[in-house]
Amino acid sequence: MLSRPIGFVGLGIVCLLVLAGLVNHHRDASRTQGAASIEHQQSQAVPERGNTQREPSERNQPTEYDLRDLRAQEGMAWWAELLFYVSVAGVLLLGATLYETRKAGIAVSETLVQTRRQADIAEDTANRQLRAYLTIVGGYVEIMTNNNDIFAHINFRNSGQTPAYKFSVWYKINCFPPDFDPFGDQEPPDKISQSIIGAGGDIHIFPRLTRHGSVCDDIRAGKQHVFIWGRADYEDAFGCPRYFVFRCTNGFRTEGSKWGIDPHPLGYEAN
Repeated sequence: MLSRPIGFVGLGIVCLLVLAGLVNHHRDASRTQGAASIEHQQSQAVPERGNTQREPSERNQPTEYDLRDLRAQEGMAWWAELLFYVSVAGVLLLGATLYETRKAGIAVSETLVQTRRQADIAEDTANRQLRAYLTIVGGYVEIMTNNNDIFAHINFRNSGQTPAYKFSVWYKINCFPPDFDPFGDQEPPDKISQSIIGAGGDIHIFPRLTRHGSVCDDIRAGKQHVFIWGRADYEDAFGCPRYFVFRCTNGFRTEGSKWGIDPHPLGYEAN
């Protein structure tokens, strides 16, 4: 980008200098020929021996010294003119250099910004691929036939490629009609003490609830559902705090008094 216009300007300066040299050579040849003609005329105009008086027209003829002085002045004027054009060419060359340098600087800045953006994207992509991801991969709800206890099991799994540090979870369990929304109650009770879930590792919670037999009969009949909700907090390998909010209900019945775990229509939340 930068060398092409500078090369054109430099080539122009070289051509200008060569042209100026040719013109100067032609001028010197013309001056030499003119001076020789004048000297020849002066030699023919020399008076005969013994006649030392010069005519008035002869006294007006330039001497050889005058001609040399004139040639020196003309040469100085020509070189001054040549230096002027060379200076103009140099200014143009400097302007072209500064312009191309500025363009190159802008291009370099844009390249650095783009490189930094790509590096950030690559780093973010790597973090997303490596960080811990916590989700629910299984569980069930069961009504114990001997004492009407409602027993639940939820299986959390870290599906990421790095551990989930400082893992803690709180949860609640209760029975309500199917269209009831109990999730406004978000005040957490005591959390399970912190632990670490390795990459691909599991952790289990076992919520438990005791209700009268009529409530258990309503659950079996589908008049009430078991709601389990809570929040798990952890920290990924890059020191970023993460959370996973879960809202579950009993889903399809697998056998007499046992149901699978389904997400509630309000779903899960995570960052």
